Amino acid sequence: MRNKLVAEPKAFRSILHLRRPYINQFKETGFSLLELMTTIGIIGILAVVAIPSYISFTKNGDVANALTTLVNLSTQMEKRYLDLRSYGTNNSCGVAAPPADKYSFSCSSDGQTYTWTATSSDSKYQYTINQNGDKTTKKFDGNNSNDSCWKINENGDCY
Repeated sequence: MRNKLVAEPKAFRSILHLRRPYINQFKETGFSLLELMTTIGIIGILAVVAIPSYISFTKNGDVANALTTLVNLSTQMEKRYLDLRSYGTNNSCGVAAPPADKYSFSCSSDGQTYTWTATSSDSKYQYTINQNGDKTTKKFDGNNSNDSCWKINENGDCY
């Protein structure tokens, strides 16, 4: 009788039957290491290309804002001169400088002449305009310059 298979009780079979779905329920899910490393590599390559482009575009946008502000300040100075026949008094301009953000603005005037200067917060860029509308670049990308125009890129293009 030892070799005779003993039938499992019916209650025991039903318990085993209930447990099997739980064992098979946990399937392998998620990402493999190869998939994860490939994704990280692609993101890295995109970042190497995109970040310098983004920095360049924001720098160009900041330069454009500074130059626009200089033109607006010059226009306000000319309006003041038409009204009062003076650009300012005691080495100060009659127009208040805008608050500094990416560029700070300063002005010097003797009453009949003026020079507005825009200087970047890192002091790598400096542009000026005077009462004659003469535009000069004093610094571009950290290098001293004395261009008689507003240099806007490394190629020497002027505004």
